[in-house]
Amino acid sequence: VLSKMAAARVIFAVTLLTHGTISSSRSEQCLQDCYKDNLTGSGKVDCKAWCHNRVRRDLKVRECVSLLAGNLVETESSEIGRPEELQVIHRSLEGHQTDGVRITWKPSDLGISHLQGFQVTLQGGRGDFSRSKCVQLHLTQDNLTSQQKLMEEYHYDGFQNLVVEAEYLVAVQPLPLPKAPELQQDRLSTLTFQARACESVLNKSLQECMDEWLPETVKVNSSSTSAVVAFDLAPERYKFSRYIVHFGRPPNNYLELVKWEPENVTLHIVLQPSEANTTVLTFTLDNLEPSKPYSVQVSSDQLGAPISTPVVFSVQ
Repeated sequence: VLSKMAAARVIFAVTLLTHGTISSSRSEQCLQDCYKDNLTGSGKVDCKAWCHNRVRRDLKVRECVSLLAGNLVETESSEIGRPEELQVIHRSLEGHQTDGVRITWKPSDLGISHLQGFQVTLQGGRGDFSRSKCVQLHLTQDNLTSQQKLMEEYHYDGFQNLVVEAEYLVAVQPLPLPKAPELQQDRLSTLTFQARACESVLNKSLQECMDEWLPETVKVNSSSTSAVVAFDLAPERYKFSRYIVHFGRPPNNYLELVKWEPENVTLHIVLQPSEANTTVLTFTLDNLEPSKPYSVQVSSDQLGAPISTPVVFSVQ
């Protein structure tokens, strides 16, 4: 259910183990560490097999790709446990006026010898329905061989520029992905959270935040003679009962202008839905003329409320 997303440049600090070859001295050290881990840890492994195939590595961040084109997918079925102790810690990048989070988790000791990394996804809900990002944390050589190191906590700092008070779902699953996609749910750990309030992130009063609210996303899907406008909802505690869709036409030379205002604008009232789990609001515009440009904007119904940037569209 994931869709498009904007990303921020960050520094990542995560580590893990994977396949590789090691020298005999490293093998001996690996065996010693593994035997020690077996005595003190909860998970028991075949140390000779473990040290023959694995060495410590850092995780390398990659964008997710098609399941059949470049992702780490099992060559044979194996049982790998879902990540444990999934947590979200709010931490914004210095100087940013938006919220950000650090995602932390620990791997399961089930199937730990097959582990090659993690896939981390973020999906926006109410307040940021268009937000979607997926990254894979692959493995790179680091010459550390302790099984206990593998069981340490991992974190990912790449989810920044979150919309204040918007709702999000984060999911973490181990790599490689299962050969059978229906098994992914059994390996998935999920957590729903809400970005910090406008007042704490922007240092403004609640009334100021309400007065300045704009939808993060306005989309238009058009058909032969109609178009469906979809936009984000304000935080529930703002208690907006209505939104306004501003429907008009761009000026004839709008492509030549840096800034312009729509013409012949009509206002359409859209009521706040009663369903508590609604993440996006839609409104349908009918009886449109083909091949002629239209514009649409959205605002709250508060007096003097700002209006979103015009979205230009046409029907075919």
